[in-house]
Amino acid sequence: MSLPLRIAVCLGLPLVFIAALAVLAWADYSGSSNGLLIAGAIVAGLAAVIGFPAFVLWQGLSVGLTVLAALPVAGMLLTLGAGVAARTLHDHGHDVACRITTISRVETSDGPHYDFGLNCDGSGPSTIDQSTLPPADAAVGKRIVLRHDAVGGGGTVVAGDLGDGQGALIACAAFAGALLLTCLAVGVRRRSE
Repeated sequence: MSLPLRIAVCLGLPLVFIAALAVLAWADYSGSSNGLLIAGAIVAGLAAVIGFPAFVLWQGLSVGLTVLAALPVAGMLLTLGAGVAARTLHDHGHDVACRITTISRVETSDGPHYDFGLNCDGSGPSTIDQSTLPPADAAVGKRIVLRHDAVGGGGTVVAGDLGDGQGALIACAAFAGALLLTCLAVGVRRRSE
């Protein structure tokens, strides 16, 4: 296979993966429930993730660099999810005052788990758990202010505990650049036999 075609495939497959992640991020941010679009993005992303190593092995390219390409992929997956969730909550969420009405403690194999019943002014969550509010900060009757996204995938956090997700999204873009550079190196460099 010619060098320009190898480079095109080595960059094209990661670009498909990046585009698939962008579609999934948009669907999460916008609260879209377009199942066909989401399923298509998942299939395209998986095809790119599986297709790239298969292409590398078929062409006899650098396997070591291909394994190295898994690091930016993992970084993108970790930072994109966190960045989009924070950005969604920052842009679409609203602050709501709530009173803690109940505290439930359940013993699990990992130790105690706490759930808190809420009575919120206006629209807000009816419950939160210890991932949102540490048990030490909870008491029945205590008023708290939460940032809540009832529509999108932003979730709920204690108001003031939230960034805008920009740092995580910039890190995701940096990982995408590292992925493209690594894949370009794979396309250019032949494995020494």
